[in-house]
Amino acid sequence: MSSMALKGKESEERNVGRDLKNESKLSPDLVALLGASLIVLGMIGFHIIPGLIIDDAGGSRVINSFYCSVMTLTTVGFGDICPGEADFLGRIFLTILPILGLGFFCGPLLELAASWQDQVPGGLLALGSFTLALGVSMLIVLEGMSYSEAIHLCVITGTTIGYGDVTPSSDLGRFSLALYAIMVCNVMGSLLDVGRRLLEPLCRRADLPRKKLKE
Repeated sequence: MSSMALKGKESEERNVGRDLKNESKLSPDLVALLGASLIVLGMIGFHIIPGLIIDDAGGSRVINSFYCSVMTLTTVGFGDICPGEADFLGRIFLTILPILGLGFFCGPLLELAASWQDQVPGGLLALGSFTLALGVSMLIVLEGMSYSEAIHLCVITGTTIGYGDVTPSSDLGRFSLALYAIMVCNVMGSLLDVGRRLLEPLCRRADLPRKKLKE
């Protein structure tokens, strides 16, 4: 084979590899559509299945269903108004929905977050600070929380720990926190790689020089 033909073949293989790589990129629109579909699925379940929301939750059942759906899918799970006394169908639903949420937020959404983290103006520290300030301001204005309560709730939501010791009580507060949870989980996903790069070297064992065995 001539050198020109060989170069042409190598170029073609590179183009094919590039095309495959481009085809494998996640579509933000499809990720958003999948996320919205899961939220709607969760809302329907929480709205129509008896016992999934406690009876004295108060407020709009639609907003409560949205709130519970998001908190379940993001695996935050405050436990403030959901679940209630779920029956067999409700327990099955509450078993399947978190698995779908974990697969989504630890899969497509996490990969999508990793794709834009290097394009953030000011870096991830600026983005994290802005996101925290936004959440704290929202909770102080809408729920009348103190600074310490608002910071605590934002961090516990973003890390998906969800203690449930501090939670919103109004329709607007629940709706806003659910929207914030969707955003902060995406931001937190981008910050995970920073934490990995900082902590991973501490877990690596230095290669020790191998001693030659004497025969």
